[in-house]
Amino acid sequence: VVYEPYSPVGTEEAEAACLRLTEDTEVFAVLGGFLGPAEPANTCIVGQGETILVGGVQSEERLAEATAPWITDRAQRTRKADILLRLLEEEGQLDGASVAVVTNIDAEDIRGNVQASLEEFGVEPVEDLLLDAPIGDIPAEDAAWAPLAERIRGSGADTVMIVGNPSSAVRNLASQGLDVALWATDEDSLQNLGATVEPADAEGTLTATAPTGDELWDSEGVAWCRDAFTAANPDVEVIPPGELEEGDEAWVSGILAGCGFLSLFEVVAAEAGADLTNVSFADAAAGLDEFAFGGSPYASLGDKTDANDSFQLAEFQADIGNDGGLEPLTDITDVTG
Repeated sequence: VVYEPYSPVGTEEAEAACLRLTEDTEVFAVLGGFLGPAEPANTCIVGQGETILVGGVQSEERLAEATAPWITDRAQRTRKADILLRLLEEEGQLDGASVAVVTNIDAEDIRGNVQASLEEFGVEPVEDLLLDAPIGDIPAEDAAWAPLAERIRGSGADTVMIVGNPSSAVRNLASQGLDVALWATDEDSLQNLGATVEPADAEGTLTATAPTGDELWDSEGVAWCRDAFTAANPDVEVIPPGELEEGDEAWVSGILAGCGFLSLFEVVAAEAGADLTNVSFADAAAGLDEFAFGGSPYASLGDKTDANDSFQLAEFQADIGNDGGLEPLTDITDVTG
């Protein structure tokens, strides 16, 4: 295994690391890819680097730059609303709901996908609003939310579906005194609301989430990889997800991520066979309609590039951890439909 360090602040160091990996070392594949603000540099791996990538956040624009196979364990944002609505329908949550939709500017590119999903599930929003304030600009967000809140109040909506980062919606719906149920399509941001949001204001928000850290840690598909790490690093104390406390070193996060990427790569590479090339890897992925990897019992590739189809309905609870977290409400479901 070849490693390249990089600074996650911006893409400059990540792009340099990409070239060292793909051009100097000529690795066959990259597992995980770049994270945080450096994440856009993943297009260097699959584009200029012409190297397989397993991991990263995909979009139609980024995939258009790829000349090498790119698969990931994360559901694309274009699927998130469909997955959430499917789980809500199964639990009867769509029946009689009067829904206002608020799309953040960071998710404006998937607004059409969300509207199509709502139509598919027979949900006609009483309001379909766009929050065009820059994410993280608190004064601008709050100013933009004042008229939005009045329109939601006037519409009679009893539910607000938040598309994109939910932080400003949670903060402003609470400050405006709107007593509505919340649905959030972005479960990652819901678990990282930031210092400007009181976790209690997000209490009860529903979202769709993949298997939780505890579920993954105890799954058969991750156990072999987890045990391999602990055997190779006997001096490292690995604390399970549910037992982590503030200040603990979260080795478990890296183990779960690495095991997942490795497991997904292994499934496709094994399907490709001994003559392993970019072409055979891509062909193998295109032929995988149903499989499991890591701690995800339901997965598919075929005509899509995001593998995970294992999701459950979950509720945000303020008393989980230091800043709130998600409590599963249902069993893991196959959302391929």
